[in-house]
Parts: sequence; structure tokens; C-alpha cells
Amino acid sequence: MARLLAAHAARARCRLDLAIYDLKLDDASGRLLCVALERARARGVAVRLLFNQDPPRPRPRAALASEVSARAELPFPAFVDRELLRRLRVPSRSVPGGSGLMHHKYAVADAGRPGAAVWTGSANWTEHAWSREENVIVRVVCEPLALAYQENFEELWETRSVRRSGLRPRSAWARVDPEHRVRAFFTPGQAQDLVGEIVQLIEAAQRRVRFCSPVLTSPPVLAALAAAAARPGLDLCGCVDATLMAGIAARWARAPASRWKLEAWEALRGRGRWGGKRSAPYGLGAERDLMHAKCLVVDDTALLGSYNFSRGGERNAENVLEIEGRSLADRVAGFVEGLARRYGA
Repeated sequence: MARLLAAHAARARCRLDLAIYDLKLDDASGRLLCVALERARARGVAVRLLFNQDPPRPRPRAALASEVSARAELPFPAFVDRELLRRLRVPSRSVPGGSGLMHHKYAVADAGRPGAAVWTGSANWTEHAWSREENVIVRVVCEPLALAYQENFEELWETRSVRRSGLRPRSAWARVDPEHRVRAFFTPGQAQDLVGEIVQLIEAAQRRVRFCSPVLTSPPVLAALAAAAARPGLDLCGCVDATLMAGIAARWARAPASRWKLEAWEALRGRGRWGGKRSAPYGLGAERDLMHAKCLVVDDTALLGSYNFSRGGERNAENVLEIEGRSLADRVAGFVEGLARRYGA
């Protein structure tokens, strides 16, 4: 993974903008990234890096079940290795986390120039993300798409505000190749548009729905999936993080106003093929092994990015790609089906 990210950086000739929630690499992976950015600077590439700055938190400890449930909708606390950040030797700015987090994991190369490309997806730049978690990463060579990401980066760089990002109109469709076209959504500014598009896609599904996310707590998305599961002939398959969803389900059971969510979730996972990874609860040891991928396939359209299909995610700075085209949709669907088989027990 470090070599792939370094190769993406090696293609940059003018600029390279990096936005990352979690940054913690061991010596070997860290060296690869440091060398890649050092060589980019030597070529005259302007490199910048944004990272999330969490408010102070208590020292990690073994969490009670109620605490796991309470924070299940949120990403795990971000960790940015300040020593590695220093060794990268690039201009950087923190984006303070408050009501929403800077949860992006993207790298934009040469926005505004031929061959511009975007690296994005669900994976943080950590050893755990690259070796112990399930993630989806996509690299798209597309000039209009890279410009949309670069505009989002500039919003965050100038304002250092999650709340004031994603406010531009959503990007237009851009053609990647004869089969695929793509557009991007950025939250929180475009959260309503994103959730509306997800719901419309699910409601219009004809053949298949493939869903993958650590959690599912967005009420409109949960309701749409539960309704879709009841439709005859629709092939439904998905995977979640069982540890996180168990905590959420327990909380729903205790809140009368949320009982419908529990009923919808039980109805949903009672149909189709579902997997749930039993990850280590937060705070128990140092390992992170979440089922961390976030993607949705509806017929021949795939959505993937950093968004957790959660209410909290709509307040964060997130990015999601909507890609139309059967080849990519089939690949992402196959990935979800493999997780459902692996964690189906």
C-alpha cells in the first residue's frame, strides 16, 4: 500500500494536495512516503497536507459496552504521528474537529493539468488500515474530478473549518472512459444531496444492492434498504462491523423512539446474504481491525469513499464518488460478496 501511494505521488508534476484523517506508519512505510514526497519536492511539485485535529481525549482504556455503543457512529479518534509529519517536510495545516471531523483520505495530483488524478476511499494512512482492516481505495485519472477535489481542499486549507466545507454545488458528471463516468459529493455542505442520491438509487434498484459500511445509522438510508429488502427478486448482500452494530442495536432497543430502526435493521439483515466482522472493541489493546470499507453498489452504479452511512458522517468533512459503469460495479460487488461469505457466520 505504501508503494502504491508513493507511485501516485511520483506521477505528480505540479502540485500534490493531501487530506488525511489518520496518519501513523511504521519505519518502512513511513520512509517510502517520505522519499516519495522528497522526490516530488525536488521535481518542483508544491505539496500540502491537511490533517484532522481531535479535541483532547482521555487516555485509551478498556471501554464499557455502553461507551462502545455511544461512540459507534463516530470514527475512531484520529492519530497523527507528529514526528512523521515533521519528517515529511511539507506545509501542513490542522483542521480542528468539533461537531464534525475532517475525515477525508484523499490525495489530488496535478489538479488543472492533463493527467490529473485522485486517490481516495476508506483507508487511512496507517499500518492497521493497510493490513488489518477491510478497505476500498480507488484512483481515478480525470481532470474535472481532480479540480473538484482541489476546490474542496482549498476550502479546508483556507478556512480550517469542517462546517464551511462542501458548500460548492456538487460536481457535474465527468467521463473517465467509454464505459465509466463519475461525480463527487463533499459533506457536510452536500450531505443532503448525497443522502438523497443514495436513497433514490436504492429505491430504483432493479437487480442487485451491495452494501458495506462499519455502521448503518443514517435513518433515510436504513429505511430505504429495509424497504428494498422486502421487494421480491432484488438480490441483496452486505457486510458491517458486527461489534459496532451490536452496540448500536443495543442502544436502539433502549430508546422507544429508535425501536423502528432496530426493527428495520433486523428485517434487513434477515433477508439476503449478510456478514458481520467481530472486531476488537475500542480501547481493548492497541490493535484496530474494523471492517472499515464504505461502499454501495446498486445495479451498475458504485458509490465509495470515506462516508460511514451514519448520521455523524453527514456532519463530517467526507467525500464520496458515484461511478456509473458495469466493470467497476462488478468489482466492488464482488468484494462485498467476498466479505459477506467470510464473515457470514
